[in-house]
Amino acid sequence: MATRRIPETESYEEWRDYCGFILEHSPTMRSTVAEHPLWWRELARQA
Repeated sequence: MATRRIPETESYEEWRDYCGFILEHSPTMRSTVAEHPLWWRELARQA
């Protein structure tokens, strides 16, 4: 979300891929995102 708010950011895809990887491989992150879906709306949709 942060990189989308900064038009000059060129690393959106890299951060999206990294966050997806962490979400996929981390039970703790999946649990945290599931508990607080409004904090990370895009990640909650991926979970």
